[in-house]
Amino acid sequence: MVSTVEPLEARRLLTSVNLLTSFNTADGSSPVGGVVLSGSTLYGATSKGGGGIGGGVVFSLPATGGAPTVLTSFNGVDGYYPEGGVIVSGNTLYGTTEQGGSAGEIFSLPITGGTPSLVATFTIASGYSPIGNLILSGNTLYGTTSGSSNENAEIFSVPATGGTPKALASFPAYSLSNLILSGNTLYGEDVGNGTSIGDQVFSLSTSGGNPSILATFNGTDGSFPTGELALSGNVLYGTTVNGGTNNLGVVFSLPTSGGTPTVLASFNGTDGEYPAGIILSGGILYGATSEGTGANNAGGEIFSLPAAGGTPTVLASCNGGVSGPLILSGGTLFGTTALGGSNNVGSVFSLTITVPGSLSGIQSTAASSYNLSTLGATDWAHWGRGGAYGNFDHKAAGNSQISNVTPVGSGGYGAFTDSTRNVSWTDGTPTASDSDDSGYIYANNAIGAGYSFTVPASTTQHTLYIYLGGYSAGGTLTAHLSDKSAPDYVDTISSSTNYTDLVAITFNASMTGQTLMVSYVKSQTIGSAGGSSDLIAAWLEPTWLSAGSNATWNTSTQVLTVNGPASIIADPGTDEPIIQASGSAAVLTLDPTSGIDIHLGGLSLTSGASATVTSLGSARSTTNYHLLVIGTPGATVAPLYTIDSTSTLDLADNDMAILYGSGTSPLSTVSSEISQAYDNKLWDKPGLTSSIAKTSNGVTALGFGEATTLGLSTFDGLTLGGNAVLVKYTLTGDTNLDGSVNLADYNTVVGNLNASSQTWTSGSFDYSGAVSLADYNDVISNFNQTLANVLPGGSSPALATTAPAAPSAQPASPISTTGSPPHKKPAASSTRSNPRE
Repeated sequence: MVSTVEPLEARRLLTSVNLLTSFNTADGSSPVGGVVLSGSTLYGATSKGGGGIGGGVVFSLPATGGAPTVLTSFNGVDGYYPEGGVIVSGNTLYGTTEQGGSAGEIFSLPITGGTPSLVATFTIASGYSPIGNLILSGNTLYGTTSGSSNENAEIFSVPATGGTPKALASFPAYSLSNLILSGNTLYGEDVGNGTSIGDQVFSLSTSGGNPSILATFNGTDGSFPTGELALSGNVLYGTTVNGGTNNLGVVFSLPTSGGTPTVLASFNGTDGEYPAGIILSGGILYGATSEGTGANNAGGEIFSLPAAGGTPTVLASCNGGVSGPLILSGGTLFGTTALGGSNNVGSVFSLTITVPGSLSGIQSTAASSYNLSTLGATDWAHWGRGGAYGNFDHKAAGNSQISNVTPVGSGGYGAFTDSTRNVSWTDGTPTASDSDDSGYIYANNAIGAGYSFTVPASTTQHTLYIYLGGYSAGGTLTAHLSDKSAPDYVDTISSSTNYTDLVAITFNASMTGQTLMVSYVKSQTIGSAGGSSDLIAAWLEPTWLSAGSNATWNTSTQVLTVNGPASIIADPGTDEPIIQASGSAAVLTLDPTSGIDIHLGGLSLTSGASATVTSLGSARSTTNYHLLVIGTPGATVAPLYTIDSTSTLDLADNDMAILYGSGTSPLSTVSSEISQAYDNKLWDKPGLTSSIAKTSNGVTALGFGEATTLGLSTFDGLTLGGNAVLVKYTLTGDTNLDGSVNLADYNTVVGNLNASSQTWTSGSFDYSGAVSLADYNDVISNFNQTLANVLPGGSSPALATTAPAAPSAQPASPISTTGSPPHKKPAASSTRSNPRE
């Protein structure tokens, strides 16, 4: 038997961006910091233009496009030249101005507009000209300056409520990239200033100190690193403007522990030049180059690249040059250009992502029998039951995703039986079950005679298995995507005797609503017997699911029904299954192979069902874990989310974000589910639980809160794109979910002591709704500790360095100094509701 496969060819998916607005100088010019999205509104800043001195503006813009609304124009008194863009927290925007005050400023501004409020001003001594994007974590802002009194670039922190910037680290560098934050660690890049130091990737504790140099570029693996890093698990992704094979820039990856950068792609000019910044979604990297090729040489190109590396796919050309970081919401990228637009002074654009299609196959000798119910979680089909032509059986709950066949060409069509070709099923229609059925359909006589059928295709990969055969003939199998986003897969199989094969076709389209069309026809006669090409069965399953007959996946409704043990083994991505598991036999394991996001459209666990997000065990770190994402950013309806009183969701040591957009908040639901499971630190009841916290003797727990209350627009590297309820495996006492227990948490507890109707973010760590002496003691026990201390390889948390004195009167107000907590405990409450001693 001989099998040949046609080679694949490279493809370029080129389109145009959607121009959302063009600036006209009066409403701003030269936006260089990108935009942020909150709900259905974009916010950003232009570095120039506006009224008065033309010192730049802060603007808002509908995500669908239109004229920008100027929220404020900088006049010099309140700073000017906001080059770092803005961030949004609740109803407040934060940003920086390169100039103003002594040497630049940080401002806050209501999202409705008005006069900026001064958060901090810089001096030559403390660092000058803040130009990068800010990061907000809890009540602390982090950012970078381009210089200081010793000409070094610096990383700083400052309270969001105002104060003096604190220098966390100083770099003898020409510039620093935008920072990213994971737990208590900042990551960034620096560009050398002509000394032997520079062109590095570094990490830095949020408390400051000496940065850890993770990698130094040597030119071959890149040079001049700029833009924003992306983080997934324990791997960083980034870009360098120069270096690589053609000195036109590279995309690289790097372990968070450091090492030699891995070059994922070197740009060659035809796919763009000089990349700056990267974002990651669903295993695909997206970025932009500052220059393109040919007529677009002065513009730039937006590209995608598999996170494993390869050749960049150019998605769109963008006149004016992309400035600032891209953001991704749902299937849309948003960004800014410093030039271009109708007036050549800048624009805001969007791009609906066209995911590169893929289509490949693997052919192998088939087994003599298959259980279709076990194999076809999504759907299955069998042709020729009992040797009768026209018999078509398929999965009863499969929604007929694998279609019936259509004859191709002209020739002899029929059905027969063969004892070496057996299939069984127990969940079929019109025949409910069958055992070792040996029927199949064939096409003989004429070359080109055979059959075709279709299955749906989307942007998420699926695998179609085709059980086929032949006799004294060659057969050609062809698979074709309707959007032509990948070359056809063609496999020719031939034998002079009887044969059976199994062909596994893995595929995804570049957009939803597409079709994979499959045909299998006779292409060669071998010998004098005439020969035939035979089709027996097919089954379909997503590559992210391992369930056998214990689950049914309906691609039309996006519902995954679980009735027995099943596993999600990879991120479902845009499939976003709405999981409905019911009954004690329904045991779902969410177990991707590394620390990645797991995207679900909804989750319902009822009647004793259970789901577990698997811990990474010894590989678990502050950057390597799973984030369970339920819902879609900016949704208008909250996702299905329920865990009834008999069912369990075990997050172990992982996190969860429920994105509910403008729908109803699930905060109270989450609160009651955790409260039920907690059981006075035992974590032994149904509900939303943590099997890892159960073994920690109260040191760790599941913290939770509204993203707006916490002031977070991102969580674990995920852009929330609107309202969300966040759940984090963290230290007991971590009110702001930043992975540490410090003075801010202490002040929160003291400020709410003896209050009722409170939640975790207010200091109710036993989920009782009251803040009590026990909650105070939890903060003291974990004071000055971080989550890294209790993870594998960390040290066990200890009591505060100075033990508090015996209980006395409650402090009159929260303490606002730094350092250790005061040495007096508040009095126990006599009105505490539902005490748990």
